[in-house]
Amino acid sequence: MNKELLLSGLLLLSGMSWSAHAGATPPREGDSVRMTASGKSYSCEGIVLTYDGSDYDIREAVPIANSIMTCSAAGRHIVVNGHVGPMGGAYLIFDTETKKFEKEFCGANLIWRDADLNTAVYSSGTDIYAYDGSLLASLDLPDNAFIRALSFAESPAHLKVTIELPDRTQTLTVPVRSAAK
Repeated sequence: MNKELLLSGLLLLSGMSWSAHAGATPPREGDSVRMTASGKSYSCEGIVLTYDGSDYDIREAVPIANSIMTCSAAGRHIVVNGHVGPMGGAYLIFDTETKKFEKEFCGANLIWRDADLNTAVYSSGTDIYAYDGSLLASLDLPDNAFIRALSFAESPAHLKVTIELPDRTQTLTVPVRSAAK
């Protein structure tokens, strides 16, 4: 396991929310969700992703994960949101062609356009990152505030960021730096 991922996951447990791609519905405990990716069926139950008849335990990639919150197809990939704490998650990107987890990272609020993960953005603490890990924006938030959700603005140079404050929820349109190519 990547030591940076473990450390990041532990650090994220304070002050961060999580959510998944807008089209995904978290399974209820004991539910098995059946979907298709690359023309083959997959499901997520407990800590196991089942794809094309084979099981993949997400703890092999992220040992601190204790359940799968959501899983969604994105092109030839399956995005698995593993629960690692009350306010943080680990995203695991499963490649349906190689049948391996090709990437994992801690964060929250992962979104992407259409089926293209290269357009993905996510938050970690008060920062917003591109899929490649480059920093897009850093927010100066008051104590006890956190990023609740991200969504795409009409302008590709901006994101809508929903901030949860102790006494209210606020949505901002935030300019973002260009992602590294």
